[in-house]
Amino acid sequence: MKLRSKIFPISSFITLFTSLIIPYYNPVLAGDYKTGNIVIIDTSANRDQYVSSKKLISKALIKGDLYAAAQNISIEDTINGDLVTASETIDVKAVLNDDFRAAARSVNINSIIKGDVILFANEVYISKESTIYGDLTVYAGTIFCEGTIKGNLIIKGGTISLGGRIDGNAKIEGGKLTTSGELNGRAEIAVQNFTVSSSAIFNGNVRYWKEGGPLKVSPKVHSGRFDFDSSLAPHKDQTQSSFRSRSIFLIWHILFAVLMFILLTYIWPISFQSTGVYLANTPLKSLGYGLIYFIVFPFAILLLFISIIGIPIAVLLFFSLPL
Repeated sequence: MKLRSKIFPISSFITLFTSLIIPYYNPVLAGDYKTGNIVIIDTSANRDQYVSSKKLISKALIKGDLYAAAQNISIEDTINGDLVTASETIDVKAVLNDDFRAAARSVNINSIIKGDVILFANEVYISKESTIYGDLTVYAGTIFCEGTIKGNLIIKGGTISLGGRIDGNAKIEGGKLTTSGELNGRAEIAVQNFTVSSSAIFNGNVRYWKEGGPLKVSPKVHSGRFDFDSSLAPHKDQTQSSFRSRSIFLIWHILFAVLMFILLTYIWPISFQSTGVYLANTPLKSLGYGLIYFIVFPFAILLLFISIIGIPIAVLLFFSLPL
């Protein structure tokens, strides 16, 4: 099970890299590229969509994938392919027929998602009208999940509230957990504070740890075993796990930096070619520029991408790189 949990995010990153690199080297497979202060997709799109903007509103059917880096993103019509985004706020209000992956400050889901969902965020809210048919993996500070999760659930967060229904197995680590919904699979829980509402239902076996020792829960809330397991308490491996989580988050943003570079080379290919010619003709003079271009600016841009809210500024800085 541990091996599978490691392979899954790695395979997701490989898939993302492949989807970005293939169109870059094979333009026949490329999609549509859009940039601007505000981008509105209001006509049906048959190909993949790549968007870099301050604000994105998708209000028409997208038959392919949507890759977007924007400060605010609103999805208001169906996407048949994957949705991969980096943003400050993301609102998903329409059906997603494939996977959804996002890095954001705030993610709001009020829709049906038929694939897997992976979220890195400060705050995640999943409404009671929402249904996720695949697995849900969340790394966030605050998570409110009131919808239905058909697949497995993995959560690492600070404050976690589960009020919906989880049909698969659940693995939860965090600071404070409140459950008032229904968990139908096996559950492994390790939190500092664990509150079980009288309306909660555990239909599978539960292994848990919390500070202060075992909980006193009514037999009415669980039909399987409900066991306190001290081996789930945080230990040295927990620090390594936290480091891995931060590493995954960093890698995620690096991937979006790669996406932005690909977008820019498609949009301004002549500028990038002229830069290469200039560097070749004036190697000594270009050395100083090169240090700025390849060391100082990329780090500054990467830091802004990591801050999420700085994405538009990062794009602007990229435009100002010496040519």
